[in-house]
Amino acid sequence: MEYMTDIKVIDNVLDEEYFFQLQSHMTSDHWPWFFMNNITSIGDGQSNYGFFHMLKNEHGESKRYESVKELVQTISKHVGSDHIIRCRMDMTVNRGKSYLCEPHVDLTSPHITTIFYVNDSDGNTVIYNEMYDMPANVPYMNMHKKLTIKQEIQPKANRLLIFNGLQMHTGHTPTTCNQRVLINSNFR
Repeated sequence: MEYMTDIKVIDNVLDEEYFFQLQSHMTSDHWPWFFMNNITSIGDGQSNYGFFHMLKNEHGESKRYESVKELVQTISKHVGSDHIIRCRMDMTVNRGKSYLCEPHVDLTSPHITTIFYVNDSDGNTVIYNEMYDMPANVPYMNMHKKLTIKQEIQPKANRLLIFNGLQMHTGHTPTTCNQRVLINSNFR
């Protein structure tokens, strides 16, 4: 697989009926969410806390993964790979003002990152021009370079964002909506 340099934004990626079924299921009171003190895995956690549900990773699959398999297959076709490394739902909530979470990469080896937005929200995703380029033994949280914004993408229900996973990125917490819900996947 060739790793991309462009950012792709695809609206209405799923057919409407399946999307609304998925959305109502994931935003219901019955969907299990788990608190994470630091959703980006770096920084102090003051602006980074949120909720997550790990759907699939190297340790296995959640019971709920079956409900998103059709979505993952659709994303896989757009990415050009069916080798999924990780699939995780994230939810940040309105805290009265916008917080910019810590810039990060999901993994430090070459991959493609996708973000599928489950609901309309404010709290843009920010993609930076800078790429993760530290040696493998240096944690990316020690990277102290100035980041410049390449593109901001507004969360829109049924929108898919695809970009090079080594591109530094982050997101804002919502201020006009109660929650910002997305599915973050990583492919090789």
